[in-house]
Amino acid sequence: MSAGEFKLRSGEEARCEDVRLAMGEVLDGVADATVQSAVEAHVRTCPPCATEMNELRGVVEGVRTLSSVPPQPGAYKPVEEQVRGGAGPTADEPGFWEKLRRMFGK
Repeated sequence: MSAGEFKLRSGEEARCEDVRLAMGEVLDGVADATVQSAVEAHVRTCPPCATEMNELRGVVEGVRTLSSVPPQPGAYKPVEEQVRGGAGPTADEPGFWEKLRRMFGK
């Protein structure tokens, strides 16, 4: 729990700083009812926070509409090599020349 959430839960008057920390959770629908109502009440009376909330809402909605793009073939190869420590093929994976030899039966 963030410090902002604690203050919003404690019944103190919500400060802009605390509200801004909780905006993402409210927009994602994961804030509890106390935090959500504190943020909504503050935003109704604070034009700068209302503007920020609306801008953040636009960003969240925009991200939700993004389509998923599959990676290009081989895109993960550098990552896989790093995970293996750059050691090349593993003992149970044949190297390039061995694969060619097997393909052509020589």
